[in-house]
Amino acid sequence: MDEVVAERYSLSLDRVEPLLDEQLQLMEAPIHEQGNLISLYGIEEIFVTNDGLSTIPFEVNPKWGDSVVLDQVLEWETPIKDSFTRKKMRWQEELTFEQASSGEVHPDAQPITELDQVKCRKAILQFLRQVYGGESGKWLLQKLYREKGMIHATLKAENQDLKVFQRKLLIMMDRERHQVLNYLDNESLLDTLDEFQASETITLNKAEALVRLKERIYLTPYYVYHVELQKYILCGKLDCDEAVHASSGKIMALRDL
Repeated sequence: MDEVVAERYSLSLDRVEPLLDEQLQLMEAPIHEQGNLISLYGIEEIFVTNDGLSTIPFEVNPKWGDSVVLDQVLEWETPIKDSFTRKKMRWQEELTFEQASSGEVHPDAQPITELDQVKCRKAILQFLRQVYGGESGKWLLQKLYREKGMIHATLKAENQDLKVFQRKLLIMMDRERHQVLNYLDNESLLDTLDEFQASETITLNKAEALVRLKERIYLTPYYVYHVELQKYILCGKLDCDEAVHASSGKIMALRDL
C-alpha cells in the first residue's frame, strides 16, 4: 500500500532510554472508594519513530481527517458581554452513493488551509471572549482537525496541575462559515474531584521511581499515521501498565485505579 512505509522494526528500550526520564510523569489520581487522591509516577505513553529520532504523541484516534498542530496561547484585551448560544450540529459520517460515484472528496479529507486557520482562530477568540472573558492567556489552542463534516479545535488550560484529568475544551465549528456551533468543557468532571482528600507527602524522587519502574516499561511495534507525511510509519509505543506510589514506593497496576 502506498499509505504504508514498510520497514524492519529496529527499536529497543536501550535506544530510547533518554526518553524514559522525560516520559515519567508525577500525577495525582483519584481513589473513589476511599475518597482521596494519591500521587503516582507513571509513564506518559508516546510513539517513537523507528529511527529513534522523533516522537508522535499518543492519541486515541491517531488518524482523524486532515489536521494541523498550532500550540498557540490565546490572548485578548477585553471580554465580549454578549452571551453564547449553542447551535444545532449536523454530523456527516459518510458520503452518499451519488457523492462516492462522482469521486467527490469527503469533507474530512479536505486540507485545513492557512485561511481556514486564520478564520478558525478568529472565531475561537470571539467565543473565548464571550464564554471565558476573564481567562486571557490561560488557554492553549493545541490543534485543529476535521471530523464528521466539521472543524474541531482542542484547547487545554495553559497552567495544569498534577491531576490525571486535565482541564480541556473541545470546540466544534462549521467547516464553511468557521462559526463556533458548540463546545464541551470538562470542568464539571474536575469539580467532582475537589472534594477528595489531598495526597500524602511525596517521599520518592523521580530518579528513584524510574529505577523501580524501569524493568516494567515496554515498547510495542505500531504503525502510526503521520499527519505531515500522510502515511503510516513504523513506530514503537513506549508504555507501562503500572505506576509507582510516590509516598510508599509500592508498584500499582493502573487498571486497578
